[in-house]
Amino acid sequence: MTQIHYKNTLCSPWKQREYKEILGNFGKEIEMGKRGGHNRKKGCIEQYIRYDAFSEIDVIVSGENVRTVEVGCMTQKRFSCPICKCNVRYLYETEPGALCCRKCANVNYPVQQWSKLEYAKYKMMQILNRLDVDTWNFDNWFEVLKFRPVKPGNISDSEFLLMDMELLKWQAAFSECITGKKVM
Repeated sequence: MTQIHYKNTLCSPWKQREYKEILGNFGKEIEMGKRGGHNRKKGCIEQYIRYDAFSEIDVIVSGENVRTVEVGCMTQKRFSCPICKCNVRYLYETEPGALCCRKCANVNYPVQQWSKLEYAKYKMMQILNRLDVDTWNFDNWFEVLKFRPVKPGNISDSEFLLMDMELLKWQAAFSECITGKKVM
């Protein structure tokens, strides 16, 4: 069997065809480097200046009034969006002098633009790093799918069990993206 090595998430079309021949019919998510669905149409918040209601400097610079709002049993500072009048923590400067909330600016967070495959990879690596696993030893993503971690000494049994179950969940999501079949 041919071994697949992922050097990065972007690859050429002929490599994608090679993966398709090896793995069979697996749907659109395998297209490496392709961003997520409907959220791709939105802009990314990293393009704009963000003002935080918790920061006194940001409140002064933005010129917006801050309200104190009760959230559950706590009180928090919030801006009122000049467009939709919603209470929000952050306002974004879309144009010089024009402030609005994330929904009115039609932007979202970078992680919301990732495909399910990219997000599953990110979550698996995040969990393995928390478990002190040397991730450089993996030659490809299929080794990550088969990997079962050993409990490190610095975490409790219950915490390890939760992280192991979380890893299994994201391994199943990754496998589902590759094969197109639901994993039980």
